Amino acid sequence: MRGVGPGDLDDAVRVLLARPEEDWPRVALQLIEEAHAADKLRKQCGHGHPLWGNGALCSAAGHWRRQALGPRIAGRRAAAMAMVLAVLAAWRADPARVSRARRRRSGAGRDRH
Repeated sequence: MRGVGPGDLDDAVRVLLARPEEDWPRVALQLIEEAHAADKLRKQCGHGHPLWGNGALCSAAGHWRRQALGPRIAGRRAAAMAMVLAVLAAWRADPARVSRARRRRSGAGRDRH
């Protein structure tokens, strides 16, 4: 997935705010995984995913229903932002995901004839 900036966070928050709070962890993870898959496609094929975009979180959020943001960061908006950041941190720290990525980069498990 591409680097996450303020606009990416705002769009991810807007996606969460359009859903019940109990769905936030699942939706945030799905959004992150879609952005990651789109970024892998972009790197491999040179073009973005038709639904999930170019690998940016804001691009992946484009196909989701979103709620408009008010001018202040408070209440549910702050909680949604905290959720996006927590799920993103857990996703980045997941040892299983990191191990799979390292194996792919190193070529481990590939036949070398």
